[in-house]
Amino acid sequence: MVTVNNLFTLTVDEKISRAKVQLYTKAPFFSYLIEHMTVYEESDPKKLRVPTMGVNAKNELFYNPDFVDKLLDEELLGVLCHEVMHCALEHPWRGDGRNIVIKGKNTKTGEVHDLSLWNAAIDIVVNGIILKNGFRIPKDCILPDIDKDSIEIFGGTICELSNKSAEEIYDELKQLVKDQIQKSKGKGQKGKGQPSDGDGEGSTVVDMDGELGFDQHDFDDPEDGSGQGKDGKEKECNGCNGKDWKQIMSDASTFSKQRGIDPLGLGRDYDVGRKSQINWRAILRREIAKSIPVDYTWARPSRKFMSQGIYLPATESEEVKVLFAVDLSGSVSREELTMYMAEIISIANVFPGIEMHVLTHDSELQDDHLITTSTKSKLKALEVHGGGGTDMVCVHEYIKKKGYNKSYAILIHLTDGYGSFPDKAIIPSYIVLSASHCPKEQLPKWSRGNIPLTA
Repeated sequence: MVTVNNLFTLTVDEKISRAKVQLYTKAPFFSYLIEHMTVYEESDPKKLRVPTMGVNAKNELFYNPDFVDKLLDEELLGVLCHEVMHCALEHPWRGDGRNIVIKGKNTKTGEVHDLSLWNAAIDIVVNGIILKNGFRIPKDCILPDIDKDSIEIFGGTICELSNKSAEEIYDELKQLVKDQIQKSKGKGQKGKGQPSDGDGEGSTVVDMDGELGFDQHDFDDPEDGSGQGKDGKEKECNGCNGKDWKQIMSDASTFSKQRGIDPLGLGRDYDVGRKSQINWRAILRREIAKSIPVDYTWARPSRKFMSQGIYLPATESEEVKVLFAVDLSGSVSREELTMYMAEIISIANVFPGIEMHVLTHDSELQDDHLITTSTKSKLKALEVHGGGGTDMVCVHEYIKKKGYNKSYAILIHLTDGYGSFPDKAIIPSYIVLSASHCPKEQLPKWSRGNIPLTA
């Protein structure tokens, strides 16, 4: 119960309702997002009790009334925004396969808790956004320094947070943990072993410079958002539990701008989480499958018939090899470049084995980036150069010069279409068009498909 101005008392539910009203006035972007969440008190003894507040992939925001009752009004606003941003940025799905769990020791209190590195990474991202928008967060959380755009954690520092996705921060956290383990071994201290990369707990106790987070992320149930179904196969993510959060985020941004208040600090984690608009599985498998030799292996029996007691070999394919030509001319906006990268990242994630060259160009070829399965995380941090005119001819000439047309199956042009194309393609090609593209009549006849992207 909360007493207001010594006149009347609010229940916890009423306190949350009042916070929603305050957000509508102060931060319409976050207010719009929260209206797409189910908010309820976690009081059913049959369910997992939480000491504070949490969120799951069913778009449910659940809370312990004792925790909410003790929060200052300013803290409650920040906590509500913190929780909804996890779903808005689709963190339940994006964490698939990032399962390292360690034992983190709070150096201030001496307490030891299990800590998921993915949960730490997404809290760093979300808390940065919350702080940049002027909200207050409870002390028991991982707080980045928004002035320095960095965070000190696990005995090290992660810099330029606003330019990094949660996936990139996760990789850096993993390296910092490894470094701290090596240092403790060198000093003969306890803590030998490695962090767990499965669902179990790590055997190593790692020192934290601050707190371990205040909320619960219930992402583990395969039906609730691990990214996999009961058969272990990866599911398509079209939004959490039927919601299209990318569209909701776009609508929230429009709603907020109409009120004259733009959200701050969405940064790289929002950009790389954009939804691919093209069914690359269908296109590339149809075009490339013909040229991918398929072999069989007994080392991994086919799961399809194992339930029937029949053991057959599984198939394994060679790498998918694709070329991309990314138009960096002055007529292509930053928004369109972001959409281009979302499509390339989507393809890299679709196929378990892939090799690609990302060729950037304007009126001349600028860069040639080789990306493989083991280095695809670099896609999110590619440096791009250009800004001049547009000439697709130079791309085809470069491909012929390097002999890529002999070893790669397909070329995908990402462009607005304004510029010069060769009379004849050096390699089977698709043209993916940005929103402000040229008339399709101006596109070359040799293109196997002209696919428009919409903003």
